[in-house]
Formats: sequence, structure tokens, C-alpha cells
Amino acid sequence: MIAHAIEPVALGVQTVIGKDRCAQAQGRGNIRVDLINNGTLTANLGGEQMDVTSVGITNNANVRAESSGFLEINSSSIDQSGGGNLTADGGDILLSSTSVIGGTLSQVNGGSLELAGNLPLDGVTVSSDVLLRSGGLAQISNGIVVNGVFEVNRNNGASSTQVRFDTD
Repeated sequence: MIAHAIEPVALGVQTVIGKDRCAQAQGRGNIRVDLINNGTLTANLGGEQMDVTSVGITNNANVRAESSGFLEINSSSIDQSGGGNLTADGGDILLSSTSVIGGTLSQVNGGSLELAGNLPLDGVTVSSDVLLRSGGLAQISNGIVVNGVFEVNRNNGASSTQVRFDTD
């Protein structure tokens, strides 16, 4: 089963995608509910945006931006320790003040993956290029694997931009 468009706002109790629920949620709109993803969550409408704000996401599968869609995850936490993937596949993903635990971040087919704000990254694998915007703070704990370029402050913005490696 496919839940086609998330319009305009999903609010309320925790929502589950995949397994015994619908296998996929796609489109545009706003998500303001804790989410367990065992299927696919896709921002895939060209020129349209899917916003995920102030929620907890357990991503055991795939969260994607495709077909020139834009996915912004803001002030949230993403636990991908169950093998989750966050992929900009021909679309754009912005993680803003969002923590990520485990899993993989990647971009393919002309997609872009950007980080902004305060971003705790815990044991994450970045399998492509990623940009940390001006004023951002990437807090790395439990290591990071980068199989691409981790670019910091590309436009030489005036705000302090930092990558910090935390140890126990």
C-alpha cells in the first residue's frame, strides 16, 4: 500500500511506515509527529518541499529526496542504528539542528546533502559529499566514516563554522 501525498500536516501520535502499515509515504507537506520508518519516506515532487520538524525519527529503512524534491529535517533526532539510509537522489536534503545516530547519509544523481545549525553526528557513515553551512557545528562522536568530501563553509560566511570530535 502507498500513502501518496502527505498533505498538508501530519500531527498526533506516533506514525509507522512499513511492515504491517503502508510501505511508502511520499510527496510534500509537513510532518510533526514521531515516526518509525520501516519502508520509504520520499520527498519526490519537483519544486515542492517536505518539512519534518521537532520529531523523533527511527529510520530502519530509507528516507529520500528524489525528482528535484526538497526534504528539510529541522530540530529533530534521527536514529538510524537499525541500518537506515538518508539519501538525496536527484533531490535536496537539508538537516538543520538535527542529531543523527548511525546509518548512512548520501547523495547521488545530482542530489545535494547539506548540514546547518548544531548537528550531533554519532557513528554516522557519509558515503558521498556533504556541505556544512556557515555557522554550523558538527559534533562528531563514536567516529565518522566519510567516503567523499566533508566541505565546511563553502561560501566563507562570516559566522564561525566548526567540526568538533568528542571523546569519552
